[in-house]
Amino acid sequence: MNGYLIKLAVVGLVLFSATWFLDNYSNVDFIGLMAYGLLFFFFVFSLVAVWLSQNALRANNHRQFLNALTGSMVAKVLLTAFLVLIFGLVEKPKSVLVVIPMFVYYTVFTVLEVVEFLRLNKQATPQQKVG
Repeated sequence: MNGYLIKLAVVGLVLFSATWFLDNYSNVDFIGLMAYGLLFFFFVFSLVAVWLSQNALRANNHRQFLNALTGSMVAKVLLTAFLVLIFGLVEKPKSVLVVIPMFVYYTVFTVLEVVEFLRLNKQATPQQKVG
């Protein structure tokens, strides 16, 4: 978990820095509070998803590992869509470009999670391996 936590922290810091820079030093006006909130959401969600998967492998429960993996992917899609919908209804943004940071964060954190899930499955003992 420590290796993944370091990767996650570096990616989160890079994305936060890029978002802050674009928000403060460019004429881009579609980055706002939603971008920072979604970045925090994806950071925490990714951390919890990998933690649950690692605990399932430690418990030698491949079914729980699969449930954590697929459940986290489905939950992330649904929660992201729900958050964007709520934001759109409450905030009523002027442009649909406000979802660009969400797509970037979603893609980056999903790739990071999938790489970690594959690494976890590769490191598992033959009795723990999925597939």
